[in-house]
Amino acid sequence: MHEVKAGFTFILSLAFILILSTITHGQYFNCIEVDEDGDIRLEWSAPVPQSEFGSYQVYRKNDTGNFSLVHTIDDFDETDWVDSQSNGEFKSYTYFIRTQTSQGTLDSDTLSSIY
Repeated sequence: MHEVKAGFTFILSLAFILILSTITHGQYFNCIEVDEDGDIRLEWSAPVPQSEFGSYQVYRKNDTGNFSLVHTIDDFDETDWVDSQSNGEFKSYTYFIRTQTSQGTLDSDTLSSIY
């Protein structure tokens, strides 16, 4: 009987860790919008506590289909950025945010602008 209970406890513990990890480090890329000048504004929320934060890195997909680093932010509270070099009124762009933390890196989902 103890072996079944121990196995069940292990499964519950593992499920709790997976759920907690999803809540703590879940999707955090909130918004992407194109203004009338073609600038693309990105907004996100911090996926980790400030004590674990290192930097935010903004990546944009280039014409060859690869993502390139376009901007780095070292301020924890700065959770938006405007890509003023994009001409977003003529073309769709895809982005993701990489957060450097004391535990490694976290990547957001990708979001694409619509023109």
